Amino acid sequence: DGAAAFRDSWGEPRPGGRGHTGVDMMAALGTPLVAIENGVLYNLNWALHETAGEFLYCPAADDVLLPGHFEHTMRLLTEYPQAALCCGIGDWREESTGWQWHVGVGMADRPTYFTPSDLVRLERSNRLFIAGNTAVVRRQAILEAGGYLGVLKWHCDWFALHVAGFRHGIGYVPECLARFNILPNSFYQRGHKRSSEHEAVLRHIVELLCQPAYQDAAERIREAGSLYLFGW
Repeated sequence: DGAAAFRDSWGEPRPGGRGHTGVDMMAALGTPLVAIENGVLYNLNWALHETAGEFLYCPAADDVLLPGHFEHTMRLLTEYPQAALCCGIGDWREESTGWQWHVGVGMADRPTYFTPSDLVRLERSNRLFIAGNTAVVRRQAILEAGGYLGVLKWHCDWFALHVAGFRHGIGYVPECLARFNILPNSFYQRGHKRSSEHEAVLRHIVELLCQPAYQDAAERIREAGSLYLFGW
């Protein structure tokens, strides 16, 4: 976005006999930088495709794991190998206002596996909330859901988790498992404020659910009324 100079300085000599282990881009202080990749989505999908394990957990840099997170989630995922993911209660905190609240409360009073039909019932009674910041996912289930689709931007995780969950069911732990710190300039907050762009993302969700590849999950999402979250 501004005048800049670049040259390959990797390995150039530095004081003390060391070599330079970086590459510098020189520009005036305050010059805006534009990433060549969509960092959040690129990293999510890189982890999804490159990991060798069966399970995946991708917290944001500012998320905080709470004690017992992996012990509880992995116990349920081991007990219910059909589950697409395991989540719990999310502790959400908004930095700009100081507000704090819990999501995913009241789905069950003990560690539980919910079938896809159970999820429909929970959603229709306004008790379903998959707290993405707590969710350990079964890698194959998310891959079969299309991964984290770039066109869905800040709602890519909502789509992947709900498609996978309504196909295979989910595990749920009725405890706070992770803290989500909502920052004023986060990917979601910035995008959500651009109404036309946000509406385009929501249209993409509907268009995808109309495709044959998602028909099985779409029917349950429709029956449950899950798109009410977006005002639909």
